[in-house]
Amino acid sequence: MVAAFLLERHGGRAFLASFLGIGLGWLLLAAWWSVQNDGLLAHRVAQLLPLGGNPWALVLLTAVLGGLVGGLASLAGTWLRQAIAPIPAQPVERTEQQTTAA
Repeated sequence: MVAAFLLERHGGRAFLASFLGIGLGWLLLAAWWSVQNDGLLAHRVAQLLPLGGNPWALVLLTAVLGGLVGGLASLAGTWLRQAIAPIPAQPVERTEQQTTAA
């Protein structure tokens, strides 16, 4: 959220960058933990959820949820910055046809 507040001025790009970055981080970390214990813990947790006991579905779900939380936090930071210091509106250029009609 702080990085988006300081750096990014467009919400979509901030959300996407944070979603991909944090989601990839969670994916790698959850996959590493799952491989280290042969998927036993992930399998047990996946049995509690409607994932059919598939540990890799839980790893993917973890990455998506982490990415969504990170993306929404980044989006909130961008919106906060826009509320404090709005982006100035770009002047609209008139085409030749619009100037002759006016």
